[in-house]
Amino acid sequence: MRQLNKIWLLIVVGFIFSGCVSAPGIKQFNSTKYTIAGKRIEIAALWHIQPDCENFGLPIIQVISAPKNGKVDLGTKRIFPSDTAYKRCRSTKVNGPVAYYTANSGFKGTDTIKLRFAYSDGVLEEKTLTIIVK
Repeated sequence: MRQLNKIWLLIVVGFIFSGCVSAPGIKQFNSTKYTIAGKRIEIAALWHIQPDCENFGLPIIQVISAPKNGKVDLGTKRIFPSDTAYKRCRSTKVNGPVAYYTANSGFKGTDTIKLRFAYSDGVLEEKTLTIIVK
């Protein structure tokens, strides 16, 4: 039964990600980051943990709108869940997906990226990042 739930979740998440248009009920937020051309910066790091500090499924990061003057790389790494409600877990590293941005060499100006985050409990969020490259 547990496997069936995982498969169903993957189907639902795939269906949700199949469109690139924001849907009602998806939490939207914005942020601004500063960097210099050619430097790789972290633009998102996610975790989803349980009260025992173990992962509650690995969140998914999807690029909805790619930058015009740089690139986004996705990966995973060990992360301290710094703002979790489970205070004792803040000093325990967990696996989580991360996104990095690198501005094209020689570029100066503003770039924009839109990311979608999907969590194993069905929560979806979208983040629009404004990157100011100096």
